[in-house]
Amino acid sequence: MQKLEDKPDPSCRSTPRKLPQNSRERHMMDQVPNVFSARDLKVHFKLGTEDSDGNPRVVHAVDGVSFDIPKGTTLGIIGESGCGKSTTALAAMQLLGNVKGKMQLSGVELSDLSKEELRQHRKKFQIIFQDPYSSLNPRQRVGSLIRTPMDLLDVGTPDERDKKVDELLELVGLRPESRNLFPHQFSGGQRQRIGIARALATSPDLIVCDEPVSALDVAIQAQILNLMKDLQDELQLTYLFISHDMGVVSYLCHEVAVMYLGVFVEQGNSKEILKEPLHPYTRVLLSAIPKIDPVNRSLFDAQKLAGDPPSPINPAPGCRFTGRCPHAKDICKGEMPALRPVSVNGFSRQIACHFAGEI
Repeated sequence: MQKLEDKPDPSCRSTPRKLPQNSRERHMMDQVPNVFSARDLKVHFKLGTEDSDGNPRVVHAVDGVSFDIPKGTTLGIIGESGCGKSTTALAAMQLLGNVKGKMQLSGVELSDLSKEELRQHRKKFQIIFQDPYSSLNPRQRVGSLIRTPMDLLDVGTPDERDKKVDELLELVGLRPESRNLFPHQFSGGQRQRIGIARALATSPDLIVCDEPVSALDVAIQAQILNLMKDLQDELQLTYLFISHDMGVVSYLCHEVAVMYLGVFVEQGNSKEILKEPLHPYTRVLLSAIPKIDPVNRSLFDAQKLAGDPPSPINPAPGCRFTGRCPHAKDICKGEMPALRPVSVNGFSRQIACHFAGEI
């Protein structure tokens, strides 16, 4: 059967919407109730071996992060590969068994739920995976793929589930009759639309997006991001968005948390942080984005880091960026800086640096 091709979605905007800029709009965002909250979230993996001093070797994948996501907004977590972004997403989805800390979804403390209560509560949070090719069962028809979460979590009657499958397909820009096709009959962008429809099937309060456009062509990325933004406006969706793409984060995310070796080093409004980063690591991270000089037509030189990143296994005390930071001093080696508020241009953000605001 002929493979379907991606076509421009007429509902997608050609230009990005502006995120709240003035103080009144930001104040209104602050009054929105939180859909998801995490406090001192930790994920440590024991390796089953010991170091030279006889201490157990433990990977500190996520080491005490806290964040809130108000209803109808997007929090982006950015950082290098291996910094703990996806582990944070899996912990939020309750897919890891060695998680410490507190997590609330729509006012419900998730750690207090029994296995059966958690299973029933799973309809409240869903995930959009990174790879639209491997995340869909090739042996299931599209209608069955989208309906499966509703079947497993007892959402609606059988007739209501069939009706909702057709509604979701139309909502993400696909024809209802495509419910009888298999995933291999769709292009990559269309498969991700199917993944989005599946995530929406249970009407979740929170959708975790683990780099959902990184496997797609740039043109298709724009269509999917526009679709996600339009759906957020229409359905008041709340996203936890994991990415390493600063352009994507700037376009879709209201707030951003910069992660380095399991901890947040800078956290706040995405536009403000991407415009004027204050933490030394954030500056280096953003400098790696290729920029064209309109006068000389050349690439700006990215800042280079000295040394190698420290190991996440039994990390030493102090700031984890110390060995690579050009501004590090003795206090940085012995004392881990806590996130603290710093005001920039009238807006406050959280920065984990002993010299925040001075550099």
